Amino acid sequence: MSIQTTITQEKGTFLLQSMYQALISLITAWLDFKGHDIIIQHNNKPIAVLIPYEDYQILLQEDILADIREGREGQVLYEEWLDDPSTGIPYTYKN
Repeated sequence: MSIQTTITQEKGTFLLQSMYQALISLITAWLDFKGHDIIIQHNNKPIAVLIPYEDYQILLQEDILADIREGREGQVLYEEWLDDPSTGIPYTYKN
């Protein structure tokens, strides 16, 4: 199922058209700045980055994205453990 189909079913055609038009405008503007990263903001807060596809492929090949995402998940688990150490699994070092 495509993103278009999913959005149409959930939110209606008008929202899909608005999102599609905004996305096309963003991509068209980005083509003028090819080779540069574009930070996408919502309410003046960065939420995403548009990067060249070639850069994305390198990130995937080097497992950099996976490392970042795993690190983010690890940070959340660590903060949960700080709030409640009973969520951790005891570890005993055996020589």
